[in-house]
Amino acid sequence: MSVRFKQGRYNIPARYRDKYIGDYNNIFYRSHWEKTFMDYLCQSPNVKRWNSEDLVVRYINQLDGRVHEYYVDFYVEIEKADGTLNKYWIECKPYSQTIPPKQSSNMKTYNYQLKTYITNMSKWKYAKEAAERNGAKFKILTERSGIAL
Repeated sequence: MSVRFKQGRYNIPARYRDKYIGDYNNIFYRSHWEKTFMDYLCQSPNVKRWNSEDLVVRYINQLDGRVHEYYVDFYVEIEKADGTLNKYWIECKPYSQTIPPKQSSNMKTYNYQLKTYITNMSKWKYAKEAAERNGAKFKILTERSGIAL
């Protein structure tokens, strides 16, 4: 059985194009959750600037010990009530990929979920460190956490 995810090109409304850092004609979402977040970024008056898949983090994957590249889903700048600007590196993921998988009778599925989880933990460790070095906070948003920054 094939799993199908909603993916496509994001058409940013003209009135919000000045918020986007980069080529607003070349924005893609890889899930419905990412598209929903993009809509929020455009419409929220506190969001001053954002971009998608432009930050690259080099990380060592615990599975193979090799260096890989990870493209962070979003970079976001939010202006707080006191006028300060908070910077975020955001990853949008299904909640199920943020927790260790439960052992199941289907070893093929369990092994796939375990590899995904370990890879994500490797990516996020390096992304958190890189974000902090750059004066930003790294956050993972899931369908359970909601959009609140």
